[in-house]
Amino acid sequence: MAKKIDFVAIFFISYTLLFVLFRNYLRSPVSAFFVAGVCSVTLIVAIYAFGAKKRPYSYDRLLKEFIKRPGLAISLVSKCLKNPSLVKGENYIANDNAVIFFMYKISPLSPADLLLVINVTKSLGLNRVFIATKAIDRKAYSLLDDEKIKLAIIPISAVFKFLKKENALPDLAKTKTKLNLIALFSTFLDRQNMRFYLFSGTILIALSFITPLTAYYIVCGSLSYLMALLCLSPLGKGNFKKEKVFDAFKDNKQISIDELLEKENKI
Repeated sequence: MAKKIDFVAIFFISYTLLFVLFRNYLRSPVSAFFVAGVCSVTLIVAIYAFGAKKRPYSYDRLLKEFIKRPGLAISLVSKCLKNPSLVKGENYIANDNAVIFFMYKISPLSPADLLLVINVTKSLGLNRVFIATKAIDRKAYSLLDDEKIKLAIIPISAVFKFLKKENALPDLAKTKTKLNLIALFSTFLDRQNMRFYLFSGTILIALSFITPLTAYYIVCGSLSYLMALLCLSPLGKGNFKKEKVFDAFKDNKQISIDELLEKENKI
């Protein structure tokens, strides 16, 4: 899902830049529209083909497996290092210079998670720590202000390349993720994105007064304003379906008090 969104973003960014570029050299805007579209699609295909040949599966596939099986990452890396002098914990390995934590979660690491890392690092007498994880909550970084600890994140791509180099990648089947349109639109129309659409719309419409592509900038700016309005609508709260979830858990055999009284009167 995230990879598909990345491809969509790359297409629109490359298309916009190429359209503006070709519009200055081609007389017809239709020609610029067509050439920019063809070049953008070619770029997407090239990126996809290059990535598919290099890796047996995606980084996200390995990340998902590490999240499902918490001990898998540290087990694979430890076997590849082949260093019996390493200090091993439940979710970390350490030497005399640094410690590496393996903490893969769906959400970013919380302040509580980072506090645990700090305490373990201090107990080991070290001040350099690496964390193999997806991300860390920005608020958690404030815990490092009073600590003499240097922290760095190891991205999943680095773990993937290391395991691939050591021929230790786990045998995982490729999974096809279905495009969830509801989740996609919920991401685009999140209420928090309103300020970004508003800012980009204002910039685009302001630029329409100083560029020959007036109509193009006005249309794109208007679309950004429209997206900002949709973020403020009920759609911005993710109300794409009014599913009566709790009704399915009700006891349909129960009757109301009025129905009960009506039955007693009939008797």
